[in-house]
Amino acid sequence: MGVAVGLDPALKLLKKVKDVEKVLGYGEYLPFRDNSFECTYIIFTMCFVRDSDVVVKEALRVSSRIVTCIVPRDSFLGQKYLKEAEEGHIFYSKARFYTVKEVIEIFLKYGATLNKILGTLTDYPENIKYLDKVYEITSLDETKKYGFICMEFIKS
Repeated sequence: MGVAVGLDPALKLLKKVKDVEKVLGYGEYLPFRDNSFECTYIIFTMCFVRDSDVVVKEALRVSSRIVTCIVPRDSFLGQKYLKEAEEGHIFYSKARFYTVKEVIEIFLKYGATLNKILGTLTDYPENIKYLDKVYEITSLDETKKYGFICMEFIKS
């Protein structure tokens, strides 16, 4: 396994991270050379960036494998967060939630191949007493059942 590097535009958050090389920056302008990582993780990020297309292109530039995780807009949890956004939630009011299909389409547009979809959170997080199972998903219709979805893409 290679070196873990955390990138975030918030210096306060980076200061809290331990045991990881930290870089202050934005996903739209990754300060790394082409193909410098085996894998890039985009977790809870797509909904908060200004231009998700640029973030995807940058991730594909620096990695051959990308894992992105989202709370799908059309899931029960996504619907809850959208309602909270309408009520002025400090974070969710600034988010643009995507469906799994929309994220897949962005990656495909830039030549990536979808390798795997995993889902978890079958209930609201506050109702889960133990770690929820992770399920491999074989159809887009299944993704609506899960509050958290991770997709693995491979650069073609």
